[in-house]
Parts: sequence; C-alpha cells; structure tokens
Amino acid sequence: MDTMGEDILRVASEVAERSGVQVLDVTARRRGATWRIAIVIDKPGGVSVRDCTSLNGAMGPRLIGLGLVEGDFRLQVDSPGLDRPLKKEQDFVWATGKLVKVHTREPVEGQKSHMGRVEAVDGGEVVLDCGGGARKRIPLEQVTKARLEVDVR
Repeated sequence: MDTMGEDILRVASEVAERSGVQVLDVTARRRGATWRIAIVIDKPGGVSVRDCTSLNGAMGPRLIGLGLVEGDFRLQVDSPGLDRPLKKEQDFVWATGKLVKVHTREPVEGQKSHMGRVEAVDGGEVVLDCGGGARKRIPLEQVTKARLEVDVR
C-alpha cells in the first residue's frame, strides 16, 4: 500500500473504531483526474447500509480537511460481502472454522487451488481441513488470492 493509502487507512480506522466497525482494506486508484477510494469495513454480525453511509459521510470531510487526497475523489464504503477476501494473516485467523478457497503462486501438494475449512494459522502457514481427514499446510507467502466460500450446509 502506498503512503496515501496508509494515511487513509489510519484515519479511516480511527473514525471507524468510534462507530464500532473495523476497516479491513483501503484502495486508492486514480482514474483520469479523479481518485477512486474504496474502504471495506466489517463488524461482528456484519455491517449495515447505515454503517457504510455513516463512515462515508464522516470520511469525506476528513479527507479534504487533512489534505490526504489532492483533487477530485469518489469515496465508496462497502461490506466485504459473503465471499470476503482474506489478505492478511489476521484474516485467516478470523476465518478459523470457515470454508475458504485459496489460490497459490506455486503448487502445494500438486495443486494451485485449494478448498477447505481453516483449522489454524501456525508458523506462517494456514492449515486447511479438506475433509475426509485430509489436511493441507499452505505457506501464507504462497497465497495469491483467498476468499470465503459461501457455506450452504
């Protein structure tokens, strides 16, 4: 994440904490003359439209007042959705017991795509219970993309 993104993350986290939500991710990309800033939030039990609207309303003036974004910008605040992305080690810890799909840079046990329940995060690896007694240890440094899977059991 670049310096602007880190600054926005810091301010958004401070504002979000007062509202009882957690910032999961911030992206800032320039599209022509306009910055597009996306903030993803969550809280136990999930976020509401009101949570997103509230943070959006609080962040716009803060971004302008602190001079974090130069020029025009569009701010979007969203929930992570049912297929929440998992990017950091703490995301996998949060996902313990949940069904996930993980893609790796290099094959792990002959595959680059893995599905299972997160059993643990240990020693820089995520341990997946793949069913039928099968377990996989996937080094977090090999993960290129990971998301929750919708669990319909």
